[in-house]
Amino acid sequence: MSRALGMVAALAVSSVGLGACSVALGRSTGGAPAVASAAGTEAPAAAASDATAAAPSAPPPSSCRAPAARDRAAQPPALSSPASPWLAVAGDRPAPLPLDEPSAKFANVIPREDRETCDAAHDHCLRECTWLALDARATDKGAREAWVGHFRPDGMFVTPFTGGELERDYVAYRTVPATKRLLRPGVLVAVRDWNGSELPQREVEAFGNWKIGTLASVDWEDRILRVVDEADPFRLSAARIVVLQYSKGGKVALAPGLRKDEIVVAADEVLAPQVATRAKRDPWSQVDKAGQPLAVTDDRPLDTVVTSCGAAQDHCLRAWVWFATDGIAVQPARFDGKTFTTLRNGRAIAGPAYRTEPATAETLHVGAEVFIPEMSLGSEESAHTMRWYPVKVVSIDAAAGTFTATGNAQPIAIDRARIPALIWLAGSPAEKL
Repeated sequence: MSRALGMVAALAVSSVGLGACSVALGRSTGGAPAVASAAGTEAPAAAASDATAAAPSAPPPSSCRAPAARDRAAQPPALSSPASPWLAVAGDRPAPLPLDEPSAKFANVIPREDRETCDAAHDHCLRECTWLALDARATDKGAREAWVGHFRPDGMFVTPFTGGELERDYVAYRTVPATKRLLRPGVLVAVRDWNGSELPQREVEAFGNWKIGTLASVDWEDRILRVVDEADPFRLSAARIVVLQYSKGGKVALAPGLRKDEIVVAADEVLAPQVATRAKRDPWSQVDKAGQPLAVTDDRPLDTVVTSCGAAQDHCLRAWVWFATDGIAVQPARFDGKTFTTLRNGRAIAGPAYRTEPATAETLHVGAEVFIPEMSLGSEESAHTMRWYPVKVVSIDAAAGTFTATGNAQPIAIDRARIPALIWLAGSPAEKL
């Protein structure tokens, strides 16, 4: 069997739906809080451990910062750490912005357009009383679109761009940056694709629409998560966990499966944006005892999330990838037990085929043949579907991290190259190069 790419922590998918059962904010009298069942009655939750059975302290009082006026210069400064979700709650209702003019249509929230740091440590440039709301009547599968907004003193939920009042039935969610301890089976997560960036770059971007869905799985090595019924993954560093929810006309409640004493997130536990790295892989791991390629059973879709795909990330290639010769190029391919097929279009290629490893200044040498992609890599999908070309090394500048190749005087980053480590020809065992 092929060795899987990374240690994927597959999380079981819960049957909890969007806006489904919730835990009352009132303190439970019997250990773990009771959870509302689908029939509307209360069912006892699983018994709590000694560490979690202690009664939590009361939530802190609401404390929303109000813009001084209806212009960008009067907006409160960006948060420097994740805000407590309880700041957005007053009693059993969402906390309104304390405006001088209670009927102010826009709630005076004007998103800033200047570039700023919008990572999880800065609460993704959301505000302490920001909620995400979605149409309670929607029945779409997968993640559903949610609007960013705030509550006015008159109780209306309004969006920052149009000042529109959400009059339809809705469910509003209070979220916090994702952490390891809160990424559990079936939790609701808020995610977004930031147009090629890992994170929003401005508050005005963070105030765009999000998606809310049920967590399906987490890949800690590649730092991505998947949402039920969504084909593409999302970056962990840009994900948020739903911790409180409020249905129009109801009361604020804890999100399913959470306790009131655990939903405040500390700055030192958020998932910072960082380039995922991978341990060096053995090229021979995909060769059996007879010297033949191992058949691949991995049928996961290729990730399209934009990310770094250099040598430290093994060029975003999966552990079973071979490079099969296709004319003057080589293409990433998988072995099905009989032949190689390209990841680009599924076409069968007879070979020869190579197992490779990332080049380094220490392993590269003049005269060596290496493979480089035709363009820069930006995702797992591009790494597997792009043509690669063999080139011969002419010179190496280790200090600059570059080399030159035959027919190309322009320096090439060593970080882009892969060195063939072994070759396989049909009918023969694999051989070391």
